[in-house]
Formats: sequence, C-alpha cells, structure tokens
Amino acid sequence: MCTKHHHGETRPAHAHSHGRSRRGLLLRGGALLAGLVPAVAAGRAVGWPSGGPGGVPEEVPAGLWTRPLTAGSPVSASYGIKGDWLAGYHTGVDFAVDTGTRVYSIGPGTIEIAGEYGDYGEAVLIRLDDGYFALYAHLSTIDVKRDRRVDGGERLGETGATGRVTGPHLHFEVRATRNYGSDVDPVEYLATRGVRMD
Repeated sequence: MCTKHHHGETRPAHAHSHGRSRRGLLLRGGALLAGLVPAVAAGRAVGWPSGGPGGVPEEVPAGLWTRPLTAGSPVSASYGIKGDWLAGYHTGVDFAVDTGTRVYSIGPGTIEIAGEYGDYGEAVLIRLDDGYFALYAHLSTIDVKRDRRVDGGERLGETGATGRVTGPHLHFEVRATRNYGSDVDPVEYLATRGVRMD
C-alpha cells in the first residue's frame, strides 16, 4: 500500500507510518548490496508496488541500477530525434563505441531475448524487475542466455555492427512493454533511478 504526499510523491505507506525515512530505505539498500537481503524480493520487502510505469518509486536503493556502458561513452544519436526510422524518431540512445566494448545490465531482471532480433541484429532484451524492458542492439557477442537472471552491472556481451547499421555502436532502448513502440526516454528512466547517462 502506498500513500500520495502533497508534493505528488508516492511512498510505501508503512515507511511513513512506522517512522521509516528515505535514509532508512537507503540503509536497507546498502544491506541489499552487501548481500544481506535477496535482490529479487527487495522491492516487495519494503512494500513497493511492482510492475509497469510508475511502479517503483524514485527511492530505488543505490547500486541496483547502472549505465549500459562505462562512463564517458559518447552518445551519437539521442532519444526522440526525428529521422528515417519506422517510428519517425529515434526510439533509443546510440553510443558510438568500437566493436568489442562491454555492455552491462542496467538493473536486475530476466533475459527475454539473447540472439538475432531483426534489424537490431544480435541483441539482448531484459525484462527488468520493475516491469520495464531494456534492449541492447547490434552486439558482436552475447554472454547470456534466455531465461537467465541478471543483476545490475552484470556483463551481457560486447558491442558490434550487426543488423541494420552504418557502423559499430550500441543502440540502447527502454520500453514499457516488450513491444516496439512502447519506448520511453532511457535518460529520464535511469535518472529516476539515480543514474546519469552523461
């Protein structure tokens, strides 16, 4: 059960009613990182709702979420720019990196696709524990298999130039559902989880 506060902020109801604070949530996040609390049940353990847009509050414990590439990887095409794509705009973020650059899971979840995926070439699609999906496209190698559980920061494979591309890069998307056209701004999505893409 959640309560809505006057600033429009949603928090677990018991966090407020039992004197628990944001600091308490972060401390439990530290325990989670130390392996003292199972990662899969972490959200439910503190009373967070699960799944879909708005399902997880902004107070996600630090360290569960990360960038898809190491810091400093240059963005070559931002989300939402107009262009000759099926959607009429760019549905993800492209990072201009050499073939063989390691890519990482942005958060905990389960692998839904690990292999050839049409114009995306070799790709990995993760169903994240919060109900969203993360897509990593045009990979040269894939280090995970379908149905495998992954944690934030776990290596998924390496960038490449497979599928419909003009050169090596990572195309990274976040989707509200598994389907094309349900994309959300990956920069904003990760920002609400404490991760900066710049």
